[in-house]
Amino acid sequence: MRLARRAVLALVAALAMSVPGSAAAQPSGLSYNFGYSLRLETARTPESLTTAVTAELARFFPFKSNCPVLPSVGGKCDLYAIPNVAMWGAVNPVQVTERTATGWTFRTLPGHGEGSDRTITFSFDWLGSTPTMQVRGEGPYSQEVANAVFSGTAFQVWQRLADNVSAAF
Repeated sequence: MRLARRAVLALVAALAMSVPGSAAAQPSGLSYNFGYSLRLETARTPESLTTAVTAELARFFPFKSNCPVLPSVGGKCDLYAIPNVAMWGAVNPVQVTERTATGWTFRTLPGHGEGSDRTITFSFDWLGSTPTMQVRGEGPYSQEVANAVFSGTAFQVWQRLADNVSAAF
């Protein structure tokens, strides 16, 4: 019984040291990769979805922004906080670093709630017969991004984008 109790205590101590925000050393990076099934009523290719969403970014994106459309590579947008969502900052500046036929990538700038120099990539694809949207974030670790990822808030925010796309098509 004592051996089992010690094993449990050792496990609890090891887990506590790995919890973000603990006194243990913080990881150097943090990534997430979320996949969403889209419920489309009209046939769309990944390319046509990307074209439609980037042409009307303000209609689809879950954040209010000063960018009604997705700018060209090098262009910058301010993404404003979502009401009633405890996540990130009031203004979250990003820069478009890549645009492809099926997606785009933002780089977070200083002042962004996830921290600067992170990338967030959005892409559309098909998984078998199901249209999908992928959102991949990666870059330096910050407690803010860890909180958003581990609480499920980041997944829920990008779910809004997937829902907006699904509702439109």
